[in-house]
Amino acid sequence: MPDRPAPEDLARYRALVYGAPAAIVGTNGDGKIVLANAAAEALFGWSGRELIGRSIDMLVPAALDDVRAMRPPGSAGHPEVRPMGTGGDVYAMRRDGSEFPVEFSLAPTSTRAGLLVQVMVLDLTDRKRVEAELERRLAQQASIAQLGARALEGGPVTELLDLAVGMVRERLDVQYVQVLEADEEDGWLTVSATARRVSSDLAGGLDAAAPSLRDIEPGARFRVAGTHAQAALEADAPIVVADAATGADAPAGLMKRFGFRSGASVRIGMSGAALGVLGAYCSTVRRFDAHDEYFLQAVANVLADAITRRRIEDDMSRRALTDALTGLPNRVLLMDRLAHWRESAMRSGAQAALLFLDLDHFKVINDSLGHDAGDDLLRAIGPRLQGAVRPSDTVARFGGDEFVVLCEDITEEGAEAVAQRILAAFAQPISLQGRSHVVSPSIGVALSGTPPLSADALVTNADAALYRAKGRGRGRAELFQAGMHRRFVRRMSLERALRTALAGGEGLRVVYQPVVSLDTGAPAGFEALARWTHPIDGEVPPAEFVAVAEESGLIVDLGRWVLCEALAQAGAWHAAHPGSDGARVSVNLSPRQVSDPRLVETIAQALKDAHTPHGSLSLEVTETVLMDDTDLMLEVMYRLRALGVRLMLDDFGTGYSSLSHVRRFPIAALKLDKTFVDEVRTDPSSRAIVSAVLHLAEGLGADVVAEGVETRGQADAVRELGCPLGQGYLFGRPMEPEQAAEMLAHAAAV
Repeated sequence: MPDRPAPEDLARYRALVYGAPAAIVGTNGDGKIVLANAAAEALFGWSGRELIGRSIDMLVPAALDDVRAMRPPGSAGHPEVRPMGTGGDVYAMRRDGSEFPVEFSLAPTSTRAGLLVQVMVLDLTDRKRVEAELERRLAQQASIAQLGARALEGGPVTELLDLAVGMVRERLDVQYVQVLEADEEDGWLTVSATARRVSSDLAGGLDAAAPSLRDIEPGARFRVAGTHAQAALEADAPIVVADAATGADAPAGLMKRFGFRSGASVRIGMSGAALGVLGAYCSTVRRFDAHDEYFLQAVANVLADAITRRRIEDDMSRRALTDALTGLPNRVLLMDRLAHWRESAMRSGAQAALLFLDLDHFKVINDSLGHDAGDDLLRAIGPRLQGAVRPSDTVARFGGDEFVVLCEDITEEGAEAVAQRILAAFAQPISLQGRSHVVSPSIGVALSGTPPLSADALVTNADAALYRAKGRGRGRAELFQAGMHRRFVRRMSLERALRTALAGGEGLRVVYQPVVSLDTGAPAGFEALARWTHPIDGEVPPAEFVAVAEESGLIVDLGRWVLCEALAQAGAWHAAHPGSDGARVSVNLSPRQVSDPRLVETIAQALKDAHTPHGSLSLEVTETVLMDDTDLMLEVMYRLRALGVRLMLDDFGTGYSSLSHVRRFPIAALKLDKTFVDEVRTDPSSRAIVSAVLHLAEGLGADVVAEGVETRGQADAVRELGCPLGQGYLFGRPMEPEQAAEMLAHAAAV
């Protein structure tokens, strides 16, 4: 077979294909180029004349073997021509040496002079680019779907962030990706996740304070102002820098400063407050098109949902461990810290102290000024406590008006010093509703011991010491000592039993001690006194269970019960002895009862239910109660007087009220304290005080009752000074209602 087709065949063939739009190269059976059309010249960069005689493999290397395979084994005459063949997708070479993808096909033609193989070459560059772009977009969509699915699983957000930055780095083929979370409150950014593919010599960083990417690890924090992130946080669209080397804006300047040429940043959070920034950066120029921006924003949107969910969960967790009113750690968090400290102390032998605080008479303020004022007071306590303790100490609100301070690694002397600093801090007034109030705490201090006590045991001991502090006058600190626990357990047991008794009226009763005329000995009324028989322990001393009622807040319920019982009894006595002054009753009011905003309404309803005559009820209060909040007390007392209730000032002479203060109140009687009565015959100063009180009462138009009269000499002495009424064991101990009724009946008969 001749090496070259006949000239007349080539001329005819060249005329047919030269103007064809497809690139066509003709070869002989050995792969030698015999012609190339204009499209081939344009595609490969060679002229047809330059290509003549060269091998087809200089243009399409993979085509040579296929061309040669088109030639059948040699034979005489005309050869057998094989059908058209396709060479598939391969790479071709341009004159400048660059490769590009092509698809070629072979079409053999038998001529008189031999085989002519037509090699048709199709440039696949654009198609491959479109296919790659489509594949890239599909991969991005798949990544978004995968990320969304992981987000829906609800796993740790840190894992989702790590997955996201890795996906962005891979799908966008960049060197560095990071997630920055923004804190609106303090204006700081926190690096939450990073992914990098950088050389060791690449300078990088997104903030002047961090000159290397290696320094920007998750957890690093820096200011928003002056960073690339500021623009992204404030923008509604992605911030794209095509080439920082030619850019003049702030983001470009920062990227250029830290070694990046191209970058794109989007805000995390599509509406409302910006949660952060997702950024992708290259050290070389890289074009970010609209699809890249869409992908980056879609990832940011998934992260926004996840970060929002985490913040909600963190907020819920914080709320579960933090007191909502004061912002201090709550009981749960405190007990957890105590448990962790104990584990450490078991190994180290360190000692801690727990200070248990309770605000003295907090309920008085809460009830008298309202719950808003009480909340204001509690909010003011936290900073005052934190200012008095060491920076390492934990201040927590335990509940109600109870606060706890945990002092780790401290001695007994150190704990007592902290307690004294707290007491000193509370000596300064606190402003509530425009008025100054001094609120004192009672403090119980307990040491952890060696080995350390459990958290519950330590709290119990501190609470027991607190109970001791309150019992010894309040406004003081007491260190837990052996024996306190037993008393504390007794108190708690009494509180539970008293609560049960009040709920069912079991074991409680009212007894009545007579107040008599010192001239005639006739009863002028009875003081109602509560008594309680414990179901197991028997009779409980009044001083003990009344103190428990005061501390626990049960005193309001107890006082209400005594009031109703006493008025009901007075009603029965008046029915039996109409017009008798002796049928009147007096009931003691504690500070908590006086501050109860429902006090007047409660007494009005009790008077109505008992059907007692006007003036049958007297209420006994101490001078301390009147001094607490004069304006409030004046309002309450005048409202009670309007109901026909008489006000008696108990233990007069032992308080701190001035005469000008007392005269402002509608006082019906003064009860002269027993300490003056005891020595009225032997101590001139006591006799002078009794005489002064009698003169004061005369000026006020009030009666005087001498308390604690136990001997005839005492009774004669106060009567000679002009005291009209007396009360004490000389005239009768507290008695059951039936005995009091007999006393009234006897007086009526006489």
